[in-house]
Amino acid sequence: QAEAPGSALARAEREATMNSRWRNRPLSELVRTLGKPMLTMDIPGGGTPPGFVVVYRPDAATGCIDAFAVTLGRDPVVRLYQCR
Repeated sequence: QAEAPGSALARAEREATMNSRWRNRPLSELVRTLGKPMLTMDIPGGGTPPGFVVVYRPDAATGCIDAFAVTLGRDPVVRLYQCR
C-alpha cells in the first residue's frame, strides 16, 4: 500500500531510494536525468569533504525538496541525498 503524499514514511522511503540510486554517481548523470537544478549553494565552511549542494523543485508525490550534497572534482560526485 502506498503511503499518503507528504507522510513521514513516504518521505523516508524517497530518501532511502534516492540515496541508493544517486550516492557516488556523477553530478553530470544527475543533471542529465533530472535536469538543471533550481538552486546551487555553497556549504558553509566548505563541508567535509569540500563540496556544494544542488536543489531541485519539490517532488509532487512526497513533497520532498530534493537536495544533493556533491563533492568537488572535475566531474563532481553525489555524496548524499536529503529530502528537505
